[in-house]
Amino acid sequence: MTSNLPAPPNDSEDAPLAATRRMAVARFERLREAVAPFAEARGHLTDEDVFLGVS
Repeated sequence: MTSNLPAPPNDSEDAPLAATRRMAVARFERLREAVAPFAEARGHLTDEDVFLGVS
């Protein structure tokens, strides 16, 4: 029986993706730290607070 699934990526294909993901997460964390004081000043302390504020 053959599988229709694509072959899993090899390690050399995983490394650039992992590095890109780490950089994106680090950038998100820096941005979040930068805007957190402004959000807190407006009463947005949780994701739900933000959701309620924009909906």
